[in-house]
Amino acid sequence: MAKKNTGIHRLFLIGIIVLIVIWSGFNLINFLQYKKFYQFARQDLGENLALLSKSIASSIDYNWVELARIGMPELAEENPTELLNSLVDREEIYNISVLDTTGEIIYSTDSRLAVGIPNPYWASETKAIKTASLGIPTYGGLRKVEDRFLRVAFAPIYDPFGEVIGIMGLEAGANYFGLLATLHQGLWILGIVSTIAIIFIIVILWLGKRELEKLYSQLERAATLSGIGMMAATLAHEVKNPLAIIKSSAESIPDAPKNEVIELVDFINEEVERLAGIVESHLAVARGREFPKVPQKLSAVVEKVIPRYQKKLGKQGIGVIVEVESDPKVPYSFPSIRQVIYNIMENAASATQKGGIIRVKIGTENIKQNEYGYISISDTGTGIPTDKLEHIFEPFHTTKKQGTGLGLFIAKQIIEGHNGDILVESDESVGTTFKILIPGE
Repeated sequence: MAKKNTGIHRLFLIGIIVLIVIWSGFNLINFLQYKKFYQFARQDLGENLALLSKSIASSIDYNWVELARIGMPELAEENPTELLNSLVDREEIYNISVLDTTGEIIYSTDSRLAVGIPNPYWASETKAIKTASLGIPTYGGLRKVEDRFLRVAFAPIYDPFGEVIGIMGLEAGANYFGLLATLHQGLWILGIVSTIAIIFIIVILWLGKRELEKLYSQLERAATLSGIGMMAATLAHEVKNPLAIIKSSAESIPDAPKNEVIELVDFINEEVERLAGIVESHLAVARGREFPKVPQKLSAVVEKVIPRYQKKLGKQGIGVIVEVESDPKVPYSFPSIRQVIYNIMENAASATQKGGIIRVKIGTENIKQNEYGYISISDTGTGIPTDKLEHIFEPFHTTKKQGTGLGLFIAKQIIEGHNGDILVESDESVGTTFKILIPGE
């Protein structure tokens, strides 16, 4: 459970990190694009205004500037005030002022501004005015008047000798900066809304994480109970036959002749050992432990199991034949492999009719350059239907009316615990063959 919780917690953290990265990237890109466009708009408007102020400055008569500086503009042959006032519409061009080289007003279309003092609205444009007085057209910053944005540009006014005698100041509207301000505000709102959304999603993920942890806990409990049920069912299946033999042998002892009592006691001892092996095998499978394997010949376990079936099935007219092609020495758990053979033999016996034969073969087989010892058990019984063949190793799957469907499942688990394999071939008209493969040392 701890590992599963760690996995859920890791996924939860990864999800949060991904969300934060996406959120940060989204907002960062938006603000970078806004900043880039804002800077472009400021530069574009400023350069255009600087060109316009330069153009207007070139149309101003220098004599008028000189006379206006000493307070006698009316003596000039050309008076540009009418032209300057006609250019101002308070929408596109907000104000035009002519300054001397120190920045004091010579003339302004804004009647509120006094002559002979610096324009108070351009107090922050000292650097730009100084630049224009050096003969370089330039533009200044933005200022806001009520709900409007304004920008100012400056251009030098020259006398015939190329000397700067005045400065043309032009202030124009920059309405789209209002749109940019709205966009900027919208980006902040979007950032706040997206932050709230991220927090909401994180809360949902956290609640989902808690529910998932509860679900995992319930599933683990159900799996544990299912495992206990499976273990109980398989133990009940496996111990049934040994207990029946022990019971019948014990009941037979009081009336049995002395020479048969020893045989019955041996039967009981063998079945007790078998029961101990069953418990050992189940514990190894349930806990994922390795089986206690000892290198030994495969004939040893076959000789322990098959004679009993030869005797038992011989009375039913079924022959049991053992063939030894080779007798490899491989590491295996004797009680566990014995149990596998018991399970397969029980299936073969129930499928084979009178007059049939069960053939047990021991040998060696090379698979992918690896040597395996094998025990194959073939019967001439009814065979397994093709559609059921792929399910025979699944728990509780059986083709017998009174079967539990656990014998082959247990056999499969035991063989896999030996790093081996169990193969099956079946033909309803020929019979079934199981091959147990156990790797060599």
